[in-house]
Amino acid sequence: MKKIKYIIVALVGLLFAGIYSFRTWPVEIYDSNIDSTLYENVGELIEGSKVEQTFLCSQNGLHAIELKVSNLGQECEGRYSWKLEETQSGKIAAQGQLEAEAIDNSRNSVLEFAKIDDSKGKEYLLTIQTEQIDSEHGITLMKTEKNSKEDGKLSVNGEESEQVLVLKEQIHYFNVETFVVLLGLIAYLVFFIRFLTRIFK
Repeated sequence: MKKIKYIIVALVGLLFAGIYSFRTWPVEIYDSNIDSTLYENVGELIEGSKVEQTFLCSQNGLHAIELKVSNLGQECEGRYSWKLEETQSGKIAAQGQLEAEAIDNSRNSVLEFAKIDDSKGKEYLLTIQTEQIDSEHGITLMKTEKNSKEDGKLSVNGEESEQVLVLKEQIHYFNVETFVVLLGLIAYLVFFIRFLTRIFK
């Protein structure tokens, strides 16, 4: 009977660890240790503005790009187009539009698209440019220092920057490292409970 209980506990633990590990994980191309109050902006995106950011995807399953977008507390009306393409092949992986009126400074903007199953190891170019401006002011994108593993390049209206956009890759994949850590924690808890049970039996 005890063996059956241990087998059930082990199976439940494996199931929990597996389900938790296979989900969407954010991957920042910027230094997430920098306080958000220190972020800079690329300038207002007015008529003719274009922002380009390259990044290397670390896993298969890329399905969204999360950006820190702001209207700087000003009334903004307009439409911006965005495009994600593979730098090596020039293939357009995704594209869409961003409405200035929908920008909420209290949360990040998410560019969603169909999951890319073979995104691992590929360099992508994200391009955001103004399509139409119906107000005096335009939105902006926030930028900061890149993380130590990132070699992406940021260009604003043709001028390169040493910083990168505050950008997160949203990737749906099985995180092996998290799975192993969870299994270790579950095993530790099981043995610890057995140890306490024997002491106070």
